[in-house]
Amino acid sequence: MDFQGDKEGNQRERGSSKTLSENERGNDREIVKEKQTNKKQSHFLQVSISESKKRWNRMDSEEILNVFKENGGKIDYFKLNKFFSHDEMLLINDLINKEKLSVKTIDGITYVLMKEYEKEINQTEKILNVFKKNDGKIDYFKLYEFFNSNEISLIGKLLEEKKLEIEKIENGTYIVLKEEEKKDETIEEIDKKFRKDIILEKIKDKFKITEPMGLEEIFFHYISLNESIRRDERNSIITKLWFSLPIEDVMLKKVSDKNYIVFKIEGVELEFNENEILNQSNFIREFFSHFNIMLPTLPKHAWDLWITYYKNLAKEKPELKTLEKEDDLIADCVKNYIETSFVSEKLEDSLHFNKIFVKNGHIIIPNDRIKKIMEENGINKNYKKIALILSDRGYMIKSEPLKIAGETKRFWFFDKTKFNLKETVSEEDEEGQVKLGEEK
Repeated sequence: MDFQGDKEGNQRERGSSKTLSENERGNDREIVKEKQTNKKQSHFLQVSISESKKRWNRMDSEEILNVFKENGGKIDYFKLNKFFSHDEMLLINDLINKEKLSVKTIDGITYVLMKEYEKEINQTEKILNVFKKNDGKIDYFKLYEFFNSNEISLIGKLLEEKKLEIEKIENGTYIVLKEEEKKDETIEEIDKKFRKDIILEKIKDKFKITEPMGLEEIFFHYISLNESIRRDERNSIITKLWFSLPIEDVMLKKVSDKNYIVFKIEGVELEFNENEILNQSNFIREFFSHFNIMLPTLPKHAWDLWITYYKNLAKEKPELKTLEKEDDLIADCVKNYIETSFVSEKLEDSLHFNKIFVKNGHIIIPNDRIKKIMEENGINKNYKKIALILSDRGYMIKSEPLKIAGETKRFWFFDKTKFNLKETVSEEDEEGQVKLGEEK
């Protein structure tokens, strides 16, 4: 009896335990299911964010491509900044790398164009070459023998653009390649006074020379230049940058038996003799020393035409009989400053206007003061040429850096025996003199 009771009790316990176990398993399944649902939702959210980002990037690209479509599939490389921001220009580089856009020079103008448009350009060139091989004309009713349906459709566009014309020749109708009229005269047959105009016109037409750019804009285009662009297109862009330099004036002058060419850029004159200008590295070096922008090297053929263009564009200045007439002003300016300045016992005082420091037979003047003297007298030459002129006169001995007021400055050393100096100013006499940084 008792055993039976115990047995039933054990069965109830097992049943109860079994029920509990099933409930726990059910709860576990719910938890797992909930986790799986959360994971799916999380994954869906991540995918949505990712897709959103992709769509956003694609929309930026599509908007850029739409701008190209609105402009006939191509935009002048040097006018991109009128359509796009700096960030969008970077995206254009990305589109070039992905071969959705390309760079191509057409009739002397460098374009960024859509791939579909490039295909049309290539088809156009192919069509025009077929006409050239057939004496510039093809019977209207035999076009299908030379071209497929797509090319014949493109011929319609070329007729609209007036690259081709319809003409009746010998009782037949022909599509005729329109060519520019050729002049019978040669350069040798034209009077010399018109030769410059012809040279300028030919070069201007070849490189499509337009308005000059600012130096900042030129630098922007250069640093934006995509490395993946083909060499010939890259050279075309670099050539365009050179022809877009903001050159305000070009002058030719003869000093004694030497010829010089002077370029005026942003008020600064870059001067070269007839031998120096033949090497473009001299121009690049001089340009960098004044504007802190290193110009890219031009292909030799382009450099030859660049310098030819500006040599013919230059105005001739009256001949100077001797080199001294030009150099005298530089030497006189320095001599006048030294001989009208007070001699001080301290190097720091040479930073003052109208004070010089003398030591061991040397008159010592800071580089900045020399520059100021030149500017005040309207002289626009670089330090190297000024130093050469003063050295030739025996005035200047050397230049070297000296430490002063906690910083290093460059100073010019002059021969004391070449000048008539004023008296030395002692510390007691300094009261009332011009202080550091002041001008007289």
